Amino acid sequence: MSIVKLKKVDMVALREDRAALLQSLQDIGRVHVVPLRPDEAGMFDRTVSADTLKAWSYISRSKGKRKHQVRDESLFDEKQVTTEALANQEKLLAIRDRIAFLRNRIKEVKPWGDFTMPPPEELAGLRLWFYKVPHGKRKAFTKAGYCHEVVHTCKKYAYVVIVAKDEPRNRDLPVQRATIGRKPLSELYRDLEQAKVELDMLEAERQSLTRWAYLLQKTIARHQDDAARTRVERESYADDQLFALRAWAAADQVKELKSLTDRFDMMMEISEPEPEDTPPTLLKNTEFWAPGEDLVNFYQTPAYRSWDPSSILLFSFAIFFALIVSDAGYALLLALAVILFWRKLGRSKTGLRVRRIGILLSISSAVYGVLIGSYFGLEPPTPALKRLDILDMNDYTAMQNLTISIGIIHVMVANLVHAWQLRGTWNMLSPFGWLVTLLGASLIWAGFGDRTGDIYQTGIATLAGGLTLVFLFTSQRRIENLKSLLMRMADGFLALTGVSKAFGDVLSYLRLFALGLASAALALTFNDLAGQVRVAVPEFGAVLAIVILVLGHGLNFLLALVSGVIHGLRLNMIEFFGWSLRDEGKPFITFEKKEKYVNG
Repeated sequence: MSIVKLKKVDMVALREDRAALLQSLQDIGRVHVVPLRPDEAGMFDRTVSADTLKAWSYISRSKGKRKHQVRDESLFDEKQVTTEALANQEKLLAIRDRIAFLRNRIKEVKPWGDFTMPPPEELAGLRLWFYKVPHGKRKAFTKAGYCHEVVHTCKKYAYVVIVAKDEPRNRDLPVQRATIGRKPLSELYRDLEQAKVELDMLEAERQSLTRWAYLLQKTIARHQDDAARTRVERESYADDQLFALRAWAAADQVKELKSLTDRFDMMMEISEPEPEDTPPTLLKNTEFWAPGEDLVNFYQTPAYRSWDPSSILLFSFAIFFALIVSDAGYALLLALAVILFWRKLGRSKTGLRVRRIGILLSISSAVYGVLIGSYFGLEPPTPALKRLDILDMNDYTAMQNLTISIGIIHVMVANLVHAWQLRGTWNMLSPFGWLVTLLGASLIWAGFGDRTGDIYQTGIATLAGGLTLVFLFTSQRRIENLKSLLMRMADGFLALTGVSKAFGDVLSYLRLFALGLASAALALTFNDLAGQVRVAVPEFGAVLAIVILVLGHGLNFLLALVSGVIHGLRLNMIEFFGWSLRDEGKPFITFEKKEKYVNG
Protein backbone atom coordinates (compact mmCIF):
# COMPACT_ATOMS: atom_id res chain seq x y z
CA MET A 1 0.00 0.00 0.00
CA SER A 2 2.42 2.58 -1.21
CA ILE A 3 3.64 4.60 -4.15
CA VAL A 4 6.54 2.78 -5.78
CA LYS A 5 9.88 4.57 -5.64
CA LEU A 6 11.05 5.35 -9.17
CA LYS A 7 14.39 5.95 -10.81
CA LYS A 8 15.05 8.14 -13.82
CA VAL A 9 16.68 6.17 -16.62
CA ASP A 10 18.47 7.92 -19.49
CA MET A 11 19.70 5.80 -22.38
CA VAL A 12 21.86 6.73 -25.35
CA ALA A 13 22.52 4.14 -28.05
CA LEU A 14 23.42 3.92 -31.70
CA ARG A 15 20.57 4.82 -34.00
CA GLU A 16 20.98 1.56 -35.87
CA ASP A 17 20.13 -0.28 -32.63
CA ARG A 18 16.96 1.75 -31.97
CA ALA A 19 14.45 -0.81 -33.25
CA ALA A 20 16.08 -3.71 -31.40
CA LEU A 21 16.45 -1.70 -28.18
CA LEU A 22 12.79 -0.63 -28.19
CA GLN A 23 11.77 -4.22 -28.89
CA SER A 24 13.78 -5.36 -25.85
CA LEU A 25 12.34 -2.62 -23.63
CA GLN A 26 8.85 -3.64 -24.69
CA ASP A 27 9.64 -7.28 -23.98
CA ILE A 28 10.83 -6.38 -20.48
CA GLY A 29 7.77 -4.22 -19.91
CA ARG A 30 8.98 -2.30 -16.88
CA VAL A 31 9.35 1.34 -17.93
CA HIS A 32 7.26 4.46 -18.47
CA VAL A 33 8.70 6.33 -21.45
CA VAL A 34 8.98 10.13 -21.23
CA PRO A 35 8.47 12.04 -24.51
CA LEU A 36 11.55 14.10 -25.38
CA ARG A 37 9.80 15.80 -28.27
CA PRO A 38 6.18 16.03 -29.46
CA ASP A 39 4.85 13.31 -31.72
CA GLU A 40 4.49 15.25 -34.97
CA ALA A 41 2.39 12.54 -36.59
CA GLY A 42 -0.05 12.37 -33.68
CA MET A 43 0.10 10.28 -30.52
CA PHE A 44 -3.08 8.42 -31.37
CA ASP A 45 -2.10 7.14 -34.81
CA ARG A 46 -3.08 3.51 -35.15
CA THR A 47 -1.77 0.76 -37.35
CA VAL A 48 -4.80 -1.37 -36.51
CA SER A 49 -7.46 -1.38 -39.20
CA ALA A 50 -10.84 -0.16 -37.99
CA ASP A 51 -12.39 -3.04 -39.95
CA THR A 52 -10.21 -5.55 -38.10
CA LEU A 53 -11.26 -4.14 -34.73
CA LYS A 54 -14.89 -4.19 -35.82
CA ALA A 55 -14.58 -7.78 -37.03
CA TRP A 56 -13.00 -8.98 -33.79
CA SER A 57 -15.66 -7.20 -31.72
CA TYR A 58 -18.39 -8.82 -33.84
CA ILE A 59 -16.89 -12.31 -33.58
CA SER A 60 -16.16 -12.08 -29.86
CA ARG A 61 -19.79 -11.15 -29.12
CA SER A 62 -21.11 -14.30 -30.77
CA LYS A 63 -23.35 -16.30 -28.44
CA GLY A 64 -22.00 -19.66 -29.54
CA LYS A 65 -18.20 -19.88 -29.67
CA ARG A 66 -16.01 -22.68 -30.92
CA LYS A 67 -13.95 -24.26 -28.15
CA HIS A 68 -11.14 -25.03 -30.57
CA GLN A 69 -9.13 -21.93 -31.42
CA VAL A 70 -6.77 -22.05 -34.37
CA ARG A 71 -3.24 -21.17 -33.23
CA ASP A 72 -1.24 -21.90 -36.37
CA GLU A 73 -0.68 -18.45 -37.86
CA SER A 74 0.19 -19.93 -41.25
CA LEU A 75 -3.50 -20.84 -41.63
CA PHE A 76 -4.68 -17.33 -40.75
CA ASP A 77 -5.42 -14.57 -43.25
CA GLU A 78 -6.35 -11.37 -41.42
CA LYS A 79 -7.85 -9.67 -44.47
CA GLN A 80 -9.93 -12.68 -45.46
CA VAL A 81 -11.29 -13.32 -41.94
CA THR A 82 -12.09 -9.62 -41.53
CA THR A 83 -13.90 -9.49 -44.86
CA GLU A 84 -15.91 -12.63 -44.11
CA ALA A 85 -16.85 -11.40 -40.62
CA LEU A 86 -18.02 -7.98 -41.80
CA ALA A 87 -19.94 -9.52 -44.72
CA ASN A 88 -21.63 -11.92 -42.30
CA GLN A 89 -22.51 -9.02 -40.02
CA GLU A 90 -24.05 -7.04 -42.87
CA LYS A 91 -26.10 -10.02 -44.06
CA LEU A 92 -27.16 -10.87 -40.52
CA LEU A 93 -28.43 -7.35 -39.89
CA ALA A 94 -30.27 -7.37 -43.20
CA ILE A 95 -31.96 -10.73 -42.58
CA ARG A 96 -32.99 -9.70 -39.08
CA ASP A 97 -34.56 -6.55 -40.52
CA ARG A 98 -36.27 -8.76 -43.13
CA ILE A 99 -37.69 -11.05 -40.43
CA ALA A 100 -38.93 -8.10 -38.41
CA PHE A 101 -40.60 -6.66 -41.52
CA LEU A 102 -42.27 -9.99 -42.41
CA ARG A 103 -43.55 -10.51 -38.89
CA ASN A 104 -45.05 -7.05 -38.85
CA ARG A 105 -46.57 -7.53 -42.33
CA ILE A 106 -48.08 -10.89 -41.32
CA LYS A 107 -49.58 -9.25 -38.27
CA GLU A 108 -51.16 -6.63 -40.53
CA VAL A 109 -52.41 -9.04 -43.20
CA LYS A 110 -53.63 -11.88 -40.96
CA PRO A 111 -57.03 -10.31 -40.07
CA TRP A 112 -57.87 -10.00 -43.79
CA GLY A 113 -57.34 -13.71 -44.38
CA ASP A 114 -55.27 -15.69 -46.90
CA PHE A 115 -56.21 -14.51 -50.36
CA THR A 116 -54.61 -13.64 -53.68
CA MET A 117 -55.18 -10.16 -55.05
CA PRO A 118 -57.10 -10.50 -58.36
CA PRO A 119 -55.65 -8.83 -61.45
CA PRO A 120 -57.35 -5.56 -62.54
CA GLU A 121 -58.89 -7.08 -65.73
CA GLU A 122 -60.91 -9.60 -63.66
CA LEU A 123 -62.60 -6.77 -61.75
CA ALA A 124 -63.53 -4.73 -64.83
CA GLY A 125 -61.25 -1.91 -63.80
CA LEU A 126 -62.33 -1.92 -60.18
CA ARG A 127 -59.84 -2.19 -57.31
CA LEU A 128 -59.90 -3.26 -53.66
CA TRP A 129 -59.23 -0.72 -50.92
CA PHE A 130 -58.64 -1.91 -47.34
CA TYR A 131 -59.56 -0.10 -44.12
CA LYS A 132 -59.11 -0.95 -40.43
CA VAL A 133 -62.07 0.78 -38.80
CA PRO A 134 -62.92 1.23 -35.10
CA HIS A 135 -66.45 -0.07 -34.45
CA GLY A 136 -67.67 3.39 -33.49
CA LYS A 137 -66.87 4.72 -36.98
CA ARG A 138 -68.39 1.99 -39.16
CA LYS A 139 -71.52 4.02 -39.93
CA ALA A 140 -69.42 6.54 -41.82
CA PHE A 141 -68.70 3.92 -44.49
CA THR A 142 -72.42 3.35 -45.10
CA LYS A 143 -73.09 7.08 -45.29
CA ALA A 144 -70.23 7.57 -47.76
CA GLY A 145 -72.08 5.38 -50.26
CA TYR A 146 -69.15 3.17 -51.24
CA CYS A 147 -69.64 -0.51 -52.04
CA HIS A 148 -67.95 -2.27 -49.15
CA GLU A 149 -67.81 -5.54 -47.25
CA VAL A 150 -66.79 -6.35 -43.67
CA VAL A 151 -64.47 -9.38 -43.95
CA HIS A 152 -63.41 -9.69 -40.30
CA THR A 153 -64.12 -8.18 -36.89
CA CYS A 154 -62.42 -8.22 -33.51
CA LYS A 155 -63.16 -6.53 -30.20
CA LYS A 156 -61.90 -3.14 -31.33
CA TYR A 157 -61.91 -3.07 -35.12
CA ALA A 158 -63.83 -4.01 -38.23
CA TYR A 159 -61.80 -4.89 -41.33
CA VAL A 160 -63.57 -3.36 -44.31
CA VAL A 161 -62.89 -3.78 -48.04
CA ILE A 162 -64.21 -1.13 -50.47
CA VAL A 163 -64.63 -2.00 -54.14
CA ALA A 164 -64.11 1.09 -56.28
CA LYS A 165 -62.32 2.25 -59.40
CA ASP A 166 -60.54 5.13 -57.73
CA GLU A 167 -59.24 5.46 -54.18
CA PRO A 168 -61.93 6.85 -51.86
CA ARG A 169 -61.40 10.43 -50.80
CA ASN A 170 -59.95 10.87 -47.31
CA ARG A 171 -62.56 13.49 -46.43
CA ASP A 172 -65.35 10.95 -46.99
CA LEU A 173 -63.91 8.34 -44.58
CA PRO A 174 -62.92 8.58 -40.88
CA VAL A 175 -59.67 6.54 -41.17
CA GLN A 176 -56.66 6.23 -43.45
CA ARG A 177 -56.35 3.36 -45.89
CA ALA A 178 -54.46 0.27 -44.71
CA THR A 179 -51.43 -0.88 -46.73
CA ILE A 180 -51.10 -4.66 -46.80
CA GLY A 181 -49.15 -5.30 -49.99
CA ARG A 182 -49.98 -7.77 -52.76
CA LYS A 183 -48.49 -10.96 -51.32
CA PRO A 184 -50.97 -13.46 -49.83
CA LEU A 185 -50.62 -14.55 -46.21
CA SER A 186 -49.39 -18.04 -47.12
CA GLU A 187 -46.57 -16.59 -49.22
CA LEU A 188 -45.57 -14.25 -46.39
CA TYR A 189 -45.32 -17.26 -44.07
CA ARG A 190 -43.11 -19.04 -46.64
CA ASP A 191 -40.88 -15.96 -46.92
CA LEU A 192 -40.61 -15.80 -43.15
CA GLU A 193 -39.64 -19.46 -42.92
CA GLN A 194 -37.02 -19.00 -45.63
CA ALA A 195 -35.62 -15.95 -43.82
CA LYS A 196 -35.33 -17.95 -40.60
CA VAL A 197 -33.39 -20.64 -42.45
CA GLU A 198 -31.02 -17.99 -43.80
CA LEU A 199 -30.68 -16.56 -40.29
CA ASP A 200 -29.70 -19.98 -38.91
CA MET A 201 -27.12 -20.39 -41.67
CA LEU A 202 -25.63 -16.97 -40.99
CA GLU A 203 -25.54 -17.61 -37.23
CA ALA A 204 -23.75 -20.89 -37.91
CA GLU A 205 -21.28 -19.09 -40.16
CA ARG A 206 -20.66 -16.52 -37.42
CA GLN A 207 -20.02 -19.28 -34.89
CA SER A 208 -17.63 -20.90 -37.36
CA LEU A 209 -15.68 -17.64 -37.62
CA THR A 210 -15.12 -17.63 -33.85
CA ARG A 211 -12.38 -20.24 -34.34
CA TRP A 212 -10.22 -17.30 -35.49
CA ALA A 213 -10.96 -15.13 -32.43
CA TYR A 214 -7.63 -15.90 -30.71
CA LEU A 215 -5.46 -15.17 -33.75
CA LEU A 216 -7.49 -12.09 -34.62
CA GLN A 217 -7.09 -10.69 -31.09
CA LYS A 218 -3.40 -11.58 -31.14
CA THR A 219 -2.97 -9.78 -34.46
CA ILE A 220 -4.71 -6.68 -33.12
CA ALA A 221 -2.47 -6.70 -30.03
CA ARG A 222 0.58 -7.05 -32.24
CA HIS A 223 -0.51 -4.07 -34.33
CA GLN A 224 -1.05 -2.04 -31.14
CA ASP A 225 2.43 -3.01 -29.92
CA ASP A 226 3.89 -1.87 -33.24
CA ALA A 227 1.99 1.41 -32.92
CA ALA A 228 3.36 1.91 -29.39
CA ARG A 229 6.94 1.40 -30.60
CA THR A 230 6.34 3.81 -33.47
CA ARG A 231 5.04 6.42 -31.03
CA VAL A 232 8.08 6.03 -28.79
CA GLU A 233 10.35 6.37 -31.81
CA ARG A 234 8.65 9.65 -32.75
CA GLU A 235 8.79 11.01 -29.21
CA SER A 236 12.43 10.08 -28.53
CA TYR A 237 15.46 12.03 -29.72
CA ALA A 238 17.51 10.80 -32.66
CA ASP A 239 20.08 12.22 -35.09
CA ASP A 240 22.12 10.59 -37.81
CA GLN A 241 24.14 8.48 -35.39
CA LEU A 242 22.62 8.44 -31.89
CA PHE A 243 19.32 7.63 -30.30
CA ALA A 244 18.33 8.94 -26.82
CA LEU A 245 15.50 7.79 -24.61
CA ARG A 246 14.31 8.80 -21.12
CA ALA A 247 12.10 6.62 -18.95
CA TRP A 248 10.98 6.00 -15.39
CA ALA A 249 11.36 2.59 -13.80
CA ALA A 250 10.73 1.07 -10.39
CA ALA A 251 13.86 1.07 -8.27
CA ASP A 252 13.76 -2.70 -7.87
CA GLN A 253 13.55 -3.21 -11.65
CA VAL A 254 16.68 -1.25 -12.55
CA LYS A 255 18.92 -4.32 -12.43
CA GLU A 256 16.95 -5.95 -15.24
CA LEU A 257 17.31 -2.81 -17.35
CA LYS A 258 21.05 -2.71 -16.78
CA SER A 259 21.31 -6.07 -18.53
CA LEU A 260 20.59 -4.22 -21.79
CA THR A 261 24.05 -2.66 -21.65
CA ASP A 262 25.52 -6.13 -22.17
CA ARG A 263 23.52 -6.62 -25.37
CA PHE A 264 23.81 -3.18 -26.94
CA ASP A 265 26.57 -0.66 -27.42
CA MET A 266 24.92 1.98 -25.26
CA MET A 267 25.22 4.22 -22.20
CA MET A 268 22.67 4.13 -19.39
CA GLU A 269 22.47 6.65 -16.56
CA ILE A 270 20.22 5.94 -13.56
CA SER A 271 19.45 8.78 -11.16
CA GLU A 272 17.05 9.91 -8.47
CA PRO A 273 14.16 12.22 -9.37
CA GLU A 274 15.07 15.90 -9.18
CA PRO A 275 12.80 18.32 -7.25
CA GLU A 276 11.56 19.82 -10.51
CA ASP A 277 10.75 16.38 -11.99
CA THR A 278 7.17 15.10 -12.07
CA PRO A 279 7.47 11.32 -12.16
CA PRO A 280 4.39 9.21 -12.92
CA THR A 281 2.66 7.42 -10.09
CA LEU A 282 2.88 3.64 -9.79
CA LEU A 283 0.78 2.20 -6.97
CA LYS A 284 1.70 -1.10 -5.34
CA ASN A 285 -0.83 -3.00 -3.24
CA THR A 286 -1.42 -6.51 -2.06
CA GLU A 287 -4.11 -8.56 -3.80
CA PHE A 288 -6.59 -7.71 -1.05
CA TRP A 289 -6.16 -3.93 -1.37
CA ALA A 290 -5.65 -3.92 -5.16
CA PRO A 291 -9.35 -3.11 -5.87
CA GLY A 292 -8.89 0.11 -3.88
CA GLU A 293 -6.08 1.02 -6.27
CA ASP A 294 -8.49 0.75 -9.20
CA LEU A 295 -11.02 2.92 -7.39
CA VAL A 296 -8.36 5.58 -6.75
CA ASN A 297 -7.19 5.71 -10.37
CA PHE A 298 -10.79 5.81 -11.57
CA TYR A 299 -11.15 9.33 -10.17
CA GLN A 300 -7.74 10.84 -9.55
CA THR A 301 -4.19 9.53 -9.66
CA PRO A 302 -2.27 10.84 -6.64
CA ALA A 303 0.92 12.77 -7.27
CA TYR A 304 4.21 10.88 -7.04
CA ARG A 305 5.24 12.67 -3.84
CA SER A 306 1.80 12.24 -2.31
CA TRP A 307 0.45 9.04 -0.73
CA ASP A 308 -1.54 5.95 -1.70
CA PRO A 309 -5.13 6.14 -0.35
CA SER A 310 -6.14 2.71 -1.74
CA SER A 311 -6.65 0.93 1.58
CA ILE A 312 -8.56 3.77 3.28
CA LEU A 313 -10.72 4.35 0.21
CA LEU A 314 -11.62 0.66 -0.14
CA PHE A 315 -12.44 0.30 3.56
CA SER A 316 -14.52 3.49 3.78
CA PHE A 317 -16.25 2.78 0.46
CA ALA A 318 -17.41 -0.59 1.81
CA ILE A 319 -18.82 1.10 4.93
CA PHE A 320 -20.59 3.84 2.98
CA PHE A 321 -22.03 1.34 0.51
CA ALA A 322 -23.41 -0.76 3.38
CA LEU A 323 -25.02 2.29 5.03
CA ILE A 324 -26.77 3.16 1.76
CA VAL A 325 -27.99 -0.38 0.94
CA SER A 326 -29.19 -0.92 4.53
CA ASP A 327 -30.57 -4.43 4.05
CA ALA A 328 -29.14 -7.90 4.68
CA GLY A 329 -31.46 -9.39 2.05
CA TYR A 330 -30.04 -7.12 -0.65
CA ALA A 331 -26.55 -8.07 0.53
CA LEU A 332 -27.49 -11.70 -0.11
CA LEU A 333 -28.65 -10.82 -3.65
CA LEU A 334 -25.34 -9.08 -4.30
CA ALA A 335 -23.45 -12.12 -3.02
CA LEU A 336 -25.51 -14.40 -5.29
CA ALA A 337 -24.70 -12.16 -8.27
CA VAL A 338 -20.98 -12.44 -7.47
CA ILE A 339 -21.28 -16.22 -7.20
CA LEU A 340 -23.22 -16.39 -10.46
CA PHE A 341 -20.46 -14.55 -12.36
CA TRP A 342 -17.62 -16.06 -10.30
CA ARG A 343 -15.92 -17.93 -13.13
CA LYS A 344 -16.44 -15.22 -15.71
CA LEU A 345 -14.94 -12.60 -13.41
CA GLY A 346 -11.98 -14.86 -12.69
CA ARG A 347 -10.81 -14.84 -16.31
CA SER A 348 -9.07 -11.47 -16.14
CA LYS A 349 -7.10 -9.37 -13.71
CA THR A 350 -9.76 -6.67 -13.72
CA GLY A 351 -12.49 -9.26 -13.23
CA LEU A 352 -10.71 -10.68 -10.19
CA ARG A 353 -10.58 -7.23 -8.61
CA VAL A 354 -14.27 -6.65 -9.33
CA ARG A 355 -14.98 -10.00 -7.70
CA ARG A 356 -13.06 -9.03 -4.58
CA ILE A 357 -14.95 -5.72 -4.38
CA GLY A 358 -18.22 -7.63 -4.73
CA ILE A 359 -17.27 -9.96 -1.88
CA LEU A 360 -16.25 -7.07 0.38
CA LEU A 361 -19.41 -5.08 -0.34
CA SER A 362 -21.58 -8.15 0.25
CA ILE A 363 -19.99 -8.79 3.64
CA SER A 364 -20.13 -5.16 4.80
CA SER A 365 -23.75 -4.80 3.64
CA ALA A 366 -24.74 -8.05 5.32
CA VAL A 367 -23.15 -7.04 8.64
CA TYR A 368 -24.83 -3.62 8.65
CA GLY A 369 -28.13 -5.15 7.50
CA VAL A 370 -28.04 -7.53 10.44
CA LEU A 371 -27.23 -4.69 12.85
CA ILE A 372 -30.28 -2.69 11.74
CA GLY A 373 -32.43 -5.84 11.49
CA SER A 374 -33.67 -5.42 7.90
CA TYR A 375 -34.24 -8.45 5.65
CA PHE A 376 -35.97 -7.30 2.46
CA GLY A 377 -37.70 -4.74 4.66
CA LEU A 378 -38.89 -7.41 7.13
CA GLU A 379 -38.07 -8.03 10.77
CA PRO A 380 -35.30 -10.52 11.70
CA PRO A 381 -36.59 -14.05 11.00
CA THR A 382 -35.03 -15.72 14.07
CA PRO A 383 -34.55 -14.77 17.75
CA ALA A 384 -30.78 -15.04 17.33
CA LEU A 385 -30.78 -12.44 14.54
CA LYS A 386 -33.20 -10.32 16.56
CA ARG A 387 -30.63 -10.08 19.35
CA LEU A 388 -28.13 -8.67 16.85
CA ASP A 389 -30.54 -5.87 15.90
CA ILE A 390 -28.87 -3.08 17.86
CA LEU A 391 -29.48 -0.09 15.55
CA ASP A 392 -32.88 1.47 15.02
CA MET A 393 -33.38 3.09 11.59
CA ASN A 394 -36.47 4.84 12.93
CA ASP A 395 -34.42 6.69 15.55
CA TYR A 396 -33.62 9.57 13.24
CA THR A 397 -31.56 11.49 15.78
CA ALA A 398 -29.31 8.53 16.55
CA MET A 399 -28.81 7.68 12.86
CA GLN A 400 -28.04 11.28 11.98
CA ASN A 401 -25.51 11.42 14.81
CA LEU A 402 -23.95 8.20 13.54
CA THR A 403 -23.48 9.41 9.97
CA ILE A 404 -22.21 12.87 11.05
CA SER A 405 -19.74 11.14 13.40
CA ILE A 406 -18.54 9.00 10.51
CA GLY A 407 -18.09 12.17 8.43
CA ILE A 408 -16.11 13.90 11.18
CA ILE A 409 -13.83 10.89 11.62
CA HIS A 410 -13.33 10.55 7.87
CA VAL A 411 -12.35 14.20 7.41
CA MET A 412 -10.13 14.06 10.52
CA VAL A 413 -8.30 11.05 9.09
CA ALA A 414 -7.82 12.98 5.83
CA ASN A 415 -6.20 15.87 7.70
CA LEU A 416 -4.09 13.52 9.77
CA VAL A 417 -2.74 11.97 6.56
CA HIS A 418 -2.09 15.44 5.13
CA ALA A 419 -0.24 16.45 8.28
CA TRP A 420 1.91 13.32 7.97
CA GLN A 421 2.75 14.27 4.38
CA LEU A 422 3.99 17.66 5.61
CA ARG A 423 5.93 16.21 8.54
CA GLY A 424 9.18 17.98 9.28
CA THR A 425 7.74 21.38 8.32
CA TRP A 426 5.81 23.98 10.26
CA ASN A 427 3.03 23.72 7.67
CA MET A 428 2.09 20.30 9.05
CA LEU A 429 0.44 22.16 11.93
CA SER A 430 -2.19 23.56 9.55
CA PRO A 431 -3.93 20.24 8.70
CA PHE A 432 -3.32 19.21 12.31
CA GLY A 433 -5.14 22.42 13.26
CA TRP A 434 -8.12 21.37 11.14
CA LEU A 435 -8.10 18.02 12.92
CA VAL A 436 -8.14 19.79 16.28
CA THR A 437 -10.87 22.14 15.01
CA LEU A 438 -13.09 19.20 14.05
CA LEU A 439 -12.42 17.59 17.41
CA GLY A 440 -13.40 20.81 19.18
CA ALA A 441 -16.57 21.11 17.08
CA SER A 442 -17.44 17.53 18.02
CA LEU A 443 -17.07 18.30 21.73
CA ILE A 444 -19.23 21.42 21.35
CA TRP A 445 -21.86 19.34 19.58
CA ALA A 446 -21.71 16.64 22.27
CA GLY A 447 -22.01 19.14 25.13
CA PHE A 448 -24.43 21.57 23.51
CA GLY A 449 -27.17 20.71 25.96
CA ASP A 450 -25.07 22.00 28.87
CA ARG A 451 -23.15 25.06 27.74
CA THR A 452 -21.62 25.55 31.15
CA GLY A 453 -20.36 21.97 31.32
CA ASP A 454 -16.76 20.84 30.95
CA ILE A 455 -17.33 19.12 27.57
CA TYR A 456 -18.75 22.23 25.95
CA GLN A 457 -16.08 24.55 27.42
CA THR A 458 -13.30 22.16 26.43
CA GLY A 459 -14.73 22.09 22.91
CA ILE A 460 -14.66 25.90 22.71
CA ALA A 461 -11.01 25.99 23.77
CA THR A 462 -10.07 23.14 21.42
CA LEU A 463 -11.87 24.79 18.49
CA ALA A 464 -10.10 28.08 19.15
CA GLY A 465 -6.73 26.35 19.38
CA GLY A 466 -7.29 24.50 16.13
CA LEU A 467 -8.29 27.62 14.23
CA THR A 468 -5.24 29.42 15.64
CA LEU A 469 -2.97 26.70 14.22
CA VAL A 470 -4.71 27.00 10.85
CA PHE A 471 -4.30 30.79 10.90
CA LEU A 472 -0.61 30.71 11.86
CA PHE A 473 0.78 27.82 9.83
CA THR A 474 -1.17 27.58 6.55
CA SER A 475 0.94 30.14 4.70
CA GLN A 476 4.26 29.08 3.21
CA ARG A 477 5.60 32.63 3.04
CA ARG A 478 8.70 33.47 5.03
CA ILE A 479 8.53 36.57 7.23
CA GLU A 480 11.21 38.93 5.95
CA ASN A 481 9.55 42.32 6.29
CA LEU A 482 6.26 43.96 7.17
CA LYS A 483 4.79 43.24 3.76
CA SER A 484 5.54 39.53 3.96
CA LEU A 485 4.08 39.49 7.49
CA LEU A 486 0.85 41.09 6.28
CA MET A 487 0.67 38.70 3.31
CA ARG A 488 1.16 35.74 5.64
CA MET A 489 -1.65 37.03 7.87
CA ALA A 490 -3.85 37.44 4.79
CA ASP A 491 -3.14 33.81 3.85
CA GLY A 492 -4.15 32.81 7.37
CA PHE A 493 -7.43 34.71 7.24
CA LEU A 494 -8.16 33.22 3.82
CA ALA A 495 -7.50 29.73 5.20
CA LEU A 496 -10.06 30.31 7.96
CA THR A 497 -12.76 30.56 5.32
CA GLY A 498 -12.33 26.79 5.05
CA VAL A 499 -14.57 26.53 8.11
CA SER A 500 -17.61 26.62 5.83
CA LYS A 501 -16.06 23.91 3.66
CA ALA A 502 -15.39 21.71 6.69
CA PHE A 503 -18.94 22.23 7.93
CA GLY A 504 -20.43 21.48 4.50
CA ASP A 505 -18.26 18.42 3.94
CA VAL A 506 -19.23 16.89 7.27
CA LEU A 507 -22.92 17.49 6.61
CA SER A 508 -22.51 15.79 3.21
CA TYR A 509 -22.26 12.49 5.05
CA LEU A 510 -25.92 12.84 6.03
CA ARG A 511 -26.67 11.47 2.56
CA LEU A 512 -25.66 8.06 3.93
CA PHE A 513 -28.55 8.13 6.37
CA ALA A 514 -30.97 9.70 3.88
CA LEU A 515 -30.29 7.17 1.13
CA GLY A 516 -30.33 4.25 3.57
CA LEU A 517 -33.64 5.45 4.98
CA ALA A 518 -35.07 5.81 1.46
CA SER A 519 -34.00 2.26 0.59
CA ALA A 520 -35.58 0.87 3.77
CA ALA A 521 -38.77 2.90 3.23
CA LEU A 522 -39.18 1.62 -0.32
CA ALA A 523 -38.70 -1.97 0.85
CA LEU A 524 -41.43 -1.51 3.48
CA THR A 525 -43.71 0.16 0.93
CA PHE A 526 -43.48 -2.72 -1.52
CA ASN A 527 -44.07 -5.23 1.28
CA ASP A 528 -47.19 -3.36 2.44
CA LEU A 529 -48.48 -2.98 -1.11
CA ALA A 530 -48.04 -6.68 -1.78
CA GLY A 531 -49.85 -7.54 1.44
CA GLN A 532 -52.79 -5.26 0.58
CA VAL A 533 -53.11 -6.72 -2.93
CA ARG A 534 -53.05 -10.29 -1.60
CA VAL A 535 -56.01 -9.50 0.68
CA ALA A 536 -57.92 -7.35 -1.81
CA VAL A 537 -57.79 -9.87 -4.68
CA PRO A 538 -58.77 -13.30 -3.27
CA GLU A 539 -58.26 -15.32 -6.46
CA PHE A 540 -55.03 -13.96 -7.92
CA GLY A 541 -53.84 -11.89 -4.98
CA ALA A 542 -50.94 -14.20 -4.11
CA VAL A 543 -49.62 -14.17 -7.68
CA LEU A 544 -49.93 -10.38 -7.95
CA ALA A 545 -48.27 -9.98 -4.55
CA ILE A 546 -45.30 -12.06 -5.72
CA VAL A 547 -45.02 -9.97 -8.90
CA ILE A 548 -45.06 -6.74 -6.85
CA LEU A 549 -42.42 -8.09 -4.46
CA VAL A 550 -40.11 -9.26 -7.24
CA LEU A 551 -40.40 -6.10 -9.34
CA GLY A 552 -40.44 -3.73 -6.38
CA HIS A 553 -37.48 -5.20 -4.53
CA GLY A 554 -35.63 -5.69 -7.83
CA LEU A 555 -35.99 -2.00 -8.64
CA ASN A 556 -35.08 -0.96 -5.09
CA PHE A 557 -32.05 -3.26 -5.15
CA LEU A 558 -30.77 -1.69 -8.39
CA LEU A 559 -31.34 1.83 -7.05
CA ALA A 560 -29.49 0.92 -3.85
CA LEU A 561 -26.53 -0.46 -5.84
CA VAL A 562 -26.31 2.63 -8.06
CA SER A 563 -26.63 5.01 -5.10
CA GLY A 564 -24.12 2.99 -3.08
CA VAL A 565 -21.50 3.14 -5.81
CA ILE A 566 -22.02 6.78 -6.82
CA HIS A 567 -22.33 8.33 -3.38
CA GLY A 568 -19.99 5.87 -1.68
CA LEU A 569 -17.23 6.93 -4.07
CA ARG A 570 -18.25 10.58 -4.07
CA LEU A 571 -17.68 11.01 -0.34
CA ASN A 572 -14.21 9.52 -0.72
CA MET A 573 -13.17 11.27 -3.87
CA ILE A 574 -14.53 14.75 -3.20
CA GLU A 575 -14.78 15.23 0.56
CA PHE A 576 -11.88 12.96 1.61
CA PHE A 577 -9.52 13.68 -1.29
CA GLY A 578 -10.30 17.39 -0.96
CA TRP A 579 -8.55 17.39 2.44
CA SER A 580 -5.80 14.83 1.85
CA LEU A 581 -4.86 14.82 -1.86
CA ARG A 582 -4.11 18.33 -3.01
CA ASP A 583 -1.99 17.48 -6.07
CA GLU A 584 -2.98 15.25 -8.97
CA GLY A 585 -0.43 13.05 -10.67
CA LYS A 586 -0.22 11.10 -13.91
CA PRO A 587 -0.47 7.32 -14.06
CA PHE A 588 2.51 5.07 -14.76
CA ILE A 589 1.86 3.70 -18.27
CA THR A 590 3.99 0.67 -18.85
CA PHE A 591 5.69 0.35 -22.22
CA GLU A 592 5.00 -3.32 -22.71
CA LYS A 593 3.61 -5.86 -25.15
CA LYS A 594 -0.12 -6.39 -25.11
CA GLU A 595 0.31 -9.53 -27.17
CA LYS A 596 1.54 -11.50 -24.16
CA TYR A 597 -1.78 -10.96 -22.38
CA VAL A 598 -3.79 -12.54 -25.19
CA ASN A 599 -5.03 -15.98 -24.21
CA GLY A 600 -7.41 -18.34 -25.88
